[in-house]
Amino acid sequence: MPLSPSTATATTAASAASYATLALKHVVSGLQHTPPPDSTGYPHTHSPLFVTWSIVTSVDSTLRGCIGNFKPLSLPAGVIEYACIAAFEDPRFHPLSTSELSRIAQSHDKDLQCTVTLLHDFEDITIDPMNWNIGEHGLRVSFKLKNRTYHATFLPDVAVEQGWTKRDTLDALVQKGGASGPWADVVPVLVERYRGTKGSAVLSDVFSRLV
Repeated sequence: MPLSPSTATATTAASAASYATLALKHVVSGLQHTPPPDSTGYPHTHSPLFVTWSIVTSVDSTLRGCIGNFKPLSLPAGVIEYACIAAFEDPRFHPLSTSELSRIAQSHDKDLQCTVTLLHDFEDITIDPMNWNIGEHGLRVSFKLKNRTYHATFLPDVAVEQGWTKRDTLDALVQKGGASGPWADVVPVLVERYRGTKGSAVLSDVFSRLV
């Protein structure tokens, strides 16, 4: 798979947050069988993206789904598409349901958060896989192991959230991709760093009351 072009345009955090609000409204409207929100007033552009769903409290956050695409997608349609895929089709989690949404809405300490991360500034760093900064860059790798090629990515926040060093991150990344050992055991094919502009919306801020 070819690397995404490094000419992707950065989008403001405010735009990312507005997309997150739209995604949240769309998924909730689908679960409640109400008309979807109007998307005509949102910025229309193209960008690779990831949509992340989390259950958040005042002290922590638990992943509920995360799916994305490195191809530049038409926005806001791409945000809506991947918000639904992440909410209902991430194989690591059961699909978000009306009953779960209701439980979260009625909870005093939990909230449902949607985060949209728009990806940009892609750079090939295969020659120097340590040439990236924790908290600033995400990583995307392709590597060979026993004549098979594997792929994996971590968004910019992952290393910070896990408290990893650069070496820890690379080790975890190849293990996510399918390797059983550390980075030193694989043959890098492509290593790419990128930046992400993210914005979030939570259920309680978007909906004052759910039926």
